[in-house]
Amino acid sequence: MPPGPAAAAPAPPDHPLPALQRDTAPLVPAVVSLNVANAALLAAEQEVLAARAGIICPVEGNVWFMNDFGDSRPGGRSHQGNDIASGPDQAAVAVVDGAVSYKSGHRQGRGAYLRGSDGNEYRYYHLNEYVGAPRAVKRGEVIGIVGNTGNAGGIHTHFEIHPGWSEYDVENPYDKLDIACRDRAPLH
Repeated sequence: MPPGPAAAAPAPPDHPLPALQRDTAPLVPAVVSLNVANAALLAAEQEVLAARAGIICPVEGNVWFMNDFGDSRPGGRSHQGNDIASGPDQAAVAVVDGAVSYKSGHRQGRGAYLRGSDGNEYRYYHLNEYVGAPRAVKRGEVIGIVGNTGNAGGIHTHFEIHPGWSEYDVENPYDKLDIACRDRAPLH
């Protein structure tokens, strides 16, 4: 049998990239620029919220909370803060610059006490663990891990504000948390 015509070799591509990559390649620098701009915008938004609230959110990541300040507790007590629920192992962070110390107790479990440079004391209760030793801290520095120690009834951080570093005077933190905690689902 006589040899037939040779099979034609495929034509070389007009462009070395597949069509999808070729069509989207010019967009890559624009997407990178948008991501950088979005990150800068989010950081600026956090700064504005922190300035309005006077604090940053005490727990990193997604949180849930409600205004449970003053709710009844056993023994005729009332709830002196707001409970901030979150996932396990989320970080509790310094809401302002200051000095953190730690102390455990029966009801509060593991507690962090932040003496803020703004003249207020901030208390975080029910931590699963402390992060670092007592020390000077900057706003946003991790000071503990959210937990359920003490009389907790679930994973959360009980958060209190004591104006003027007062042992007994306490302020409802809800309005500040409502502004500062951007990644949240408030429970009204």
